[in-house]
Amino acid sequence: MRKVFVYFLVSCLLMGMFVTNVFADDYDFENNEDMYYQMCSKPGLSDSDKAVCKLFQTYLNEKVGERQEVVNAANKELASIKSNLNKVLKKIEEFDKLIESIEKEQAALENQIKEIESNVELLELEIEQRQLRIQEIDEQLQLRLYNMQGMLSMNKYIEYLMGASDFADLIRRTSALNQLMNYDINQIKLLEDEKLKLEADILALEEQKVALEEQKALYETTRKTYESARKTQMELRATYLAQQAEIEAKNRDLQAELNEIKNQMQNIANNINYIPPSSGWIYPIKESFSISAGAWYYPKSFGGGMHLGVDFAAGKNKHVVAPANGIVAYTYDKCTSGGLGNGCGVPWGGGNQVLLIVQVGNRTYGILNCHMSKGLDVKTGDIIEQGTILGNVGSTGNSSGPHLHQEIYDLGTMSLQQALNRYKSHGVTFGTGWNTLSTTCDRKGTPCRMNPQNIYNVKVGKSYN
Repeated sequence: MRKVFVYFLVSCLLMGMFVTNVFADDYDFENNEDMYYQMCSKPGLSDSDKAVCKLFQTYLNEKVGERQEVVNAANKELASIKSNLNKVLKKIEEFDKLIESIEKEQAALENQIKEIESNVELLELEIEQRQLRIQEIDEQLQLRLYNMQGMLSMNKYIEYLMGASDFADLIRRTSALNQLMNYDINQIKLLEDEKLKLEADILALEEQKVALEEQKALYETTRKTYESARKTQMELRATYLAQQAEIEAKNRDLQAELNEIKNQMQNIANNINYIPPSSGWIYPIKESFSISAGAWYYPKSFGGGMHLGVDFAAGKNKHVVAPANGIVAYTYDKCTSGGLGNGCGVPWGGGNQVLLIVQVGNRTYGILNCHMSKGLDVKTGDIIEQGTILGNVGSTGNSSGPHLHQEIYDLGTMSLQQALNRYKSHGVTFGTGWNTLSTTCDRKGTPCRMNPQNIYNVKVGKSYN
């Protein structure tokens, strides 16, 4: 006996050496979220699986909390990073990824909630059907007991057996009684089994309801984090656009006055008197296009902010054409790439550009076309007719996608030579400036900024051919 006890004690100690606690670090939740979402949405989990799902729930709650901390930290940092454009751009990229991740998690939570709701419905139906089966078995047993009340006396059983005509008949009667008793015993056992299954179903139903409420609460927390992140992202974009306008205001006027640009203008003087005015305007894109942003502000979905022209969204390499007869006052064709914050172009961030001076009727206009592809079809000093191909749509300089950004300046009744001289002395905006709406034509006389939407009769969000 002593040896047996010692053996048992040693065995327990050895088993204890191999028992380990279960921690969240034991599971790679981060790289297997879909698998655990699916697993933890099902009813009837074992105790070990329930423990894992509790850890997974804790992991999700911590993840939501961490995301909210990122949003809160960004909100606090927002004020300090407004003076640094690179930081703002970096934060925008971070929030793009964060929002994409949260949207994916919300979709997973929505699917899990739907699956749990489906499980709850199935369990409720199973419970209802099981209750009906229990009631049916119970009623049958009660009926049997009632019918057999007259035979419950031992004497009745003995009389029934003794009434056998021979030994074979006695065996048959004994077997019949045994079958009746076994049937009743089996029915009672079936009733007990159904009651145990009913209790298990009710417990599983309660667990699923608790899980459903937990997931709904987590989804609501995730939704609030998403809204907070989206709000912060919009503020970051607005900050970026404001900084961008400020930088453009400082850099464009300086760069537009470069001697190289001024010297190019001398090629135009001899040809100015040979340009007839156009009778009207044509679209600046030869093929189909849509208006993605209008003057004088970006759409709210882009973060708002000042926008001094109109964006004609079109596929790369669609032709950009002259909307009226005139001259090419300036070109820039050195940019090979673009993106938010890309400063390529003179003026800054405009990418590859063509500045036109045109005449329509008895009025003269300046037209600045930006973000074109490399490889322009015209050069400074060229005389152009309405419809002349200037180059192709691109996304060079400070651009987030293929489009033509166009600004139009009303120069009144200036001659082409006067307009050229004003460009040489005031830069590509002809003196209307950057980062201001005080020089729009509804606020001052010529030279002034015109809204291109009014000239082409186009609206934001609409498509045209």
